[in-house]
Amino acid sequence: FVGAILVMGWIIFLRLRMAAAEWLEEMPLWRMVESVMSMSIVKAAGICCIGPVLPFVFLTSILNQSIRRRRTLHGRMSSALAPRPLQILRRGRPAPVVPPEDSDLTAVPMPGDQWLTDRVHRFMTYIGDWDWVSILRQAYLLSFAFTCYLVCSRLLNVVLAFLITILSGLPFALIIVATVACGITCFLLPPVPGAPVYLFTGLVIAGTAPDGFETGCVIAIVVSYIMKLLACAIQQVGIGGLLGTSLYIKAQVGVNKPLIRAIEVVLREPGITVGKVAIACGGPDWPTSVLAGLMGISLVNMELVTLPVVAFVAPCTMSGAFYLKKAESEAWDRYASLMLNFTVVSALMQQLVAAWCIQDALESRNAEVTRPLQKNIQLDWIDFCRNESDSCWTVRWRDFGCFLKFIFIFGLTLEVFVAQMFYWGSGSCFGEFAVSDDIDTLVFVGSDGLLKMPALMGLGLSMLGFVCYWIIGKRVGMLRRVAERDTSERLQAYESIWKEARLRLCLQAEKAWPPPRSQGGHIPME
Repeated sequence: FVGAILVMGWIIFLRLRMAAAEWLEEMPLWRMVESVMSMSIVKAAGICCIGPVLPFVFLTSILNQSIRRRRTLHGRMSSALAPRPLQILRRGRPAPVVPPEDSDLTAVPMPGDQWLTDRVHRFMTYIGDWDWVSILRQAYLLSFAFTCYLVCSRLLNVVLAFLITILSGLPFALIIVATVACGITCFLLPPVPGAPVYLFTGLVIAGTAPDGFETGCVIAIVVSYIMKLLACAIQQVGIGGLLGTSLYIKAQVGVNKPLIRAIEVVLREPGITVGKVAIACGGPDWPTSVLAGLMGISLVNMELVTLPVVAFVAPCTMSGAFYLKKAESEAWDRYASLMLNFTVVSALMQQLVAAWCIQDALESRNAEVTRPLQKNIQLDWIDFCRNESDSCWTVRWRDFGCFLKFIFIFGLTLEVFVAQMFYWGSGSCFGEFAVSDDIDTLVFVGSDGLLKMPALMGLGLSMLGFVCYWIIGKRVGMLRRVAERDTSERLQAYESIWKEARLRLCLQAEKAWPPPRSQGGHIPME
């Protein structure tokens, strides 16, 4: 009886797994995830993350294979029974590929003749068709950007502590004005998140309020809230509105792509909805407001749906204020940590709700976000030209000489090594300096300083790696200019024909909109 229950449970589990897999494949969000995973930037991020362990994987595979060959575990198969070549499908499962009738099966490498194990050999064959020059160049930039982020996050505390020291001797009203000015300036910088600004506001205003700590906390929350709303308005109108006049910026952002159009659909819904609030409050500060300006969303509407952000601003600001009291009692330190944890959980919940609403728009209104529009013809043409240039022009690894290949690999190794060292060995590379610490006690360089000797060596190696990237970039640019000149001439002659065909497709889509309910939300187009 127990065995029958276990068998039935296993069968039910397998059927649920198959049903879930089919359901995921039909979801637009899952197809979007698959397309994102095939992008070069995602592959480059994977190289940066697992690159240091790849040599150990290959070494283990070689040792394993050499032991199998010595023990003749593979055996020798006749040419008639030679294994068929394998390819890796989307789900990562190997599937046989039937060779043509006139192919020579004896040319297929035997498992015993390979230097790598069969699984690693299949994986190497699968990734062999990747555009490695583009992927490795993007890995360069990702590693360098991550290194800069780790260093700048340490220096940001120093800058904020320095500002606190300067503002502490000013009148309280002037302190509020200076805090707002500094906070707005930080908000206008794309890499700076809002949390450090709120912490800084709580530290400065709560500690200098003439009417006591409690009044200072209330004023700090109000000032942080006003800064957030004011920064959103400046980012949307002053940055996004101005950048929205540039077709190049719109093409780079991808306002004509289904994902961005799904976000626009959610933001343009009438009234105040959960999705609009989640995107406005849970999304990254600078990209969300600038994107709203690029898409021409109403400023008043965006400000209204941003009002609930006080649930994130208040605990984060109080966390900074509570750090001022941690010397008086251990309870204040716990309260500060509690407020910070509540802030993190609140942000994660908002981001999850925003992702769910965007996925729902992609699924339920897929025809609306994928149909061609007349206003996006020029953007679609830019995307078409970019895809044609990428398909017609590709710098292969074989186009580099041995010396340039060495520079390429050497520089990338340095960048990835420094990024990994700064992340995993941050305690050995950097000292600790909090925003609430006294700026007079700061030591920049030294064994007890903010930048220790490993950090200085890492920065030097990172700069050397970036010089290697610059050399490779000059070589790639020289090769690309020749190919782009020929491609651009061909595309210019084809532009009018393409746009006319695209316009007809847009008109056909407009006539068929809205789609009949019986067609499942899809536009009936030939």
